[in-house]
Amino acid sequence: MAWQPRRPSAEQQQERVARELRVSEAAISKWAARLRSGGLRALRARRHPGQPSRLTPTQWQQVATILRAGTLVAGFPTERWMLRRVAQVIMVRGYAAGTYNLTLTYRFP
Repeated sequence: MAWQPRRPSAEQQQERVARELRVSEAAISKWAARLRSGGLRALRARRHPGQPSRLTPTQWQQVATILRAGTLVAGFPTERWMLRRVAQVIMVRGYAAGTYNLTLTYRFP
C-alpha cells in the first residue's frame, strides 16, 4: 500500500482556522456546532441585544479615521487610546452628549 498523507484532525483544522481568522478556538467551535445543527442559515449574523448605536455608520467611520490617525493627531499628549479618550473624541465632534457606556471592539486589519 502506498503512503498517503495524514489528514489533520478536526481539532487541528479548527486551530489553524482560528489562527488565520485571529479569533479564539472557542469561537470556531461554536461556529462549527452552529453549522452542524442549523446549516449555513445558523451562521448568519444575528441582531445584537441592547440599545442601538447612537452614532450613524458615517459617524462611526469618521471616528475610526480619527482613531487610525493616532492620539497625538487627535490632540492627546501620549500615544495610547483609552476608552475615555475615545468618548472625548465622540463628544468633541458633537456626535453624542453626556456620558455613555461605550463598548468597543477591535477588528484586525
